Amino acid sequence: MKKVYFLIFAALIITISCDKPQVYAQSDSVQIVRHLTTITKTDGYRNYKNIPLLNQTAAYIFSVFSQIATITERQTRWKH
Repeated sequence: MKKVYFLIFAALIITISCDKPQVYAQSDSVQIVRHLTTITKTDGYRNYKNIPLLNQTAAYIFSVFSQIATITERQTRWKH
């Protein structure tokens, strides 16, 4: 009798779990190439001497992650 209850329980769990759609984000290689091109094909170097370009790149990354993630924060202080 315990085996019957276990089989019914297992079948119920499998049925419930199969009905749910997958909510995982899928990678799109074309979109990834676009993002990398946007970040890497800029005028000037992205280093400590070119703060405006660093801020522009950070803003782009922040905007993309804000569309994907539920919580996106910027790190405002660096620890050494």
